[in-house]
Amino acid sequence: ADGSTITKGGRDAVSADPTGEDFPWKPLPFSAVLRKSFVGEGGAALDRSAVDGKALGLYFSARSCPRCREFTPKLAQWYRNVRAKLPGFEIVFVSSDRDQSAFEESFAEMPWI
Repeated sequence: ADGSTITKGGRDAVSADPTGEDFPWKPLPFSAVLRKSFVGEGGAALDRSAVDGKALGLYFSARSCPRCREFTPKLAQWYRNVRAKLPGFEIVFVSSDRDQSAFEESFAEMPWI
């Protein structure tokens, strides 16, 4: 423990959770809500440690979205520029594609996870 406050609503938390089932009442670290593995460049399997300690951007996109298809190449170039300056940055693709084929087409244009 480092002495930092993890909740200002402790009284409300106790009232809402009288058995302590949800204790401790602090937010999960972001990495805990991510998948345990990712698809990396070229289809390589990466585990969660690939993003540990990095500043993350989440990119929600789908092949069926015209605006996404237009934006993805711009974001890819921006990502390359930022990564050259800040290697501790990563983008995670959150696919809304409806099938594996569409996912693979989308992901082929992306230099990130």
